[in-house]
Amino acid sequence: LLLTAVAHAQAPARAPLKPGSEKPAAEKAVAPRPSPATVDATGGDSWMGVTGVTARAGVADRPVASAAVRTARERGFSFMVGSGMRRRGRAPRAACSCNGQVRQKVYAPGCTPSDAALRPCPVRVFHSDRYAVPLPEGHRFPMEKYRLLREALLARGVLSPASLFEAPLVDRTDLERVHIARYLDAFFGGTLTDAESRRLGFPWSPLLVDNARASVGGTLAAARAALEDGFGANLAGGTHHAYPDHGEGFCVFNDIAVAIRVLQAEGAIQRAVVVDLDVHQGNGTAATFAGDTAVFTFSMHGEHNFPFRKQPSHLDVGLEDGAGDAEYLALLDTHLPHVLESARADLLFFQAGVDPLEEDTLGRLSLTHAGLKARDLRVLGAARERGLPAVLTLGGGYAKPLAPSLEAHVGTYVAACSLFR
Repeated sequence: LLLTAVAHAQAPARAPLKPGSEKPAAEKAVAPRPSPATVDATGGDSWMGVTGVTARAGVADRPVASAAVRTARERGFSFMVGSGMRRRGRAPRAACSCNGQVRQKVYAPGCTPSDAALRPCPVRVFHSDRYAVPLPEGHRFPMEKYRLLREALLARGVLSPASLFEAPLVDRTDLERVHIARYLDAFFGGTLTDAESRRLGFPWSPLLVDNARASVGGTLAAARAALEDGFGANLAGGTHHAYPDHGEGFCVFNDIAVAIRVLQAEGAIQRAVVVDLDVHQGNGTAATFAGDTAVFTFSMHGEHNFPFRKQPSHLDVGLEDGAGDAEYLALLDTHLPHVLESARADLLFFQAGVDPLEEDTLGRLSLTHAGLKARDLRVLGAARERGLPAVLTLGGGYAKPLAPSLEAHVGTYVAACSLFR
């Protein structure tokens, strides 16, 4: 498959490491990128939502939301819908170089377009498994999943090393756009109460602090990549149970909420949509954006699963225990177009938890691997057809043994790469 692009301004280098530290500095710049691909965002609807219902509240013209869109237009780039990406410019670029180490470079001598098309997916994906937290024996959270997934994606050729970048650690000032000072003080200082630690589900440690910061930093970096490339991903994140004032359900900070608020503050986006298809409702995300008409939250989840006291999203779709592929996909087909039309977003965040899988120990639904792949293709395909940049976060997956969950997460990336090459 021939992917063409044009020469563009040199991308900024990765943030330097702090002297005496191996941890990457948290900077606004992200990893070297392929040529920008952005939304042609004009006009939009305002809306207001209540649980299970989205009410249209008229149409209002608005200016182009994203500074990235304006920059891309000045450089002569456009993101076209229908047949995929098409960019205006002078020189064709390959999906990756012949040696597989440089992405989106001009074809080198001896490297043909057909050679480039056979290379792994040339997207930017951020990882943070170096911050794996040791957990007590028998703990139900599969901390090793992050490393195993990265290794599986490389071993199967879904991603190349050139696509993988270490997630930066998010700054506290960015966290403060969502989380209150008292909670941040307690977490950073290791003074959470026993009740708060139990609610969170993890024992506190300095490494947990870095783990949580990297999870948010990875999603923020992936969001910046998506605004430039059309797609970006984090091999962690989707921590949708975290509230502004506390963490719960293995979620310390709400990575998607922080990324949205940071990008809004910078003027990179005005509106966002969260498509949360983890089997557990995104209660923290729903609470954070309650009453916010600029961020549409959509959650499709197990009605009788955790959390047992759910927060109203702009649209909630609850499934009965045992729901399978046909019912699930029919509901998604019914609601997703309406969600995207109503949101009129500049950026889509996809919480792609694979815990609806039948083998999942915490899921209580009965989706197959084929059903999950169809789900992923529907969401990401809808974004691509609309020219809507998409951010992929990992979410849950708790099969024991872990292999079925890993297979499902790999399937999500196979689906994404089939669309965003």
